[in-house]
Amino acid sequence: MITLDVHLIQHERDADGDCVCGATMFSTEEHAEHVADTWREARTVQTVEELDALPVGTILRCGYGRVWEKLAGHRRFSGMEVGKDLGVPALVVWTPEDGAA
Repeated sequence: MITLDVHLIQHERDADGDCVCGATMFSTEEHAEHVADTWREARTVQTVEELDALPVGTILRCGYGRVWEKLAGHRRFSGMEVGKDLGVPALVVWTPEDGAA
């Protein structure tokens, strides 16, 4: 899972004002929107298998709008079995890789 620091480096503006990822920007506002959109996309899991692969301690907002923490144990988020009540796509809010909360 990509961290914010890495994401921001991958989406800096070059000398021409374009994003280093290759996207052409025309204003600071457009670039900011691009960075936010690509961050949301990078932190969205689409499948139950992707949920399974997340590290213990991950916090996410599921497709139903509930917030969950992944606990130790097979396919568990705060007592719910993945795929039963945990909707995808889900947005990863925080992972242990992100550092201190």
